[in-house]
Amino acid sequence: MSIFINNHFLIFTTTLFSLGVLGLLLKKNMISVLMSLELILNSAHINFACINKFYMHSNQLGYMWTIFIITISVVEAGIGIALIYQFFKLKNSVDINQASSIHH
Repeated sequence: MSIFINNHFLIFTTTLFSLGVLGLLLKKNMISVLMSLELILNSAHINFACINKFYMHSNQLGYMWTIFIITISVVEAGIGIALIYQFFKLKNSVDINQASSIHH
């Protein structure tokens, strides 16, 4: 029964990761790209927690990595939103194609 449940979690995290990669490759809006990066990180920490629960019962390493990834994604989101805000103040747009025209 646990293998069946574990396969569902792995399929779910693979789908989240694939959607995040598609968002990174196809979106032109900086906020959408930031959300896609968050999807990738979320799929990674769900995967770590799932593997820790089903395969390493006495070891808490997967949960520690999950907390570490959540901390990094919070910092990444804060910095990303601040950079997007500054870019919007400069260009009045959040289009990625306009980001290459910032050179001084």
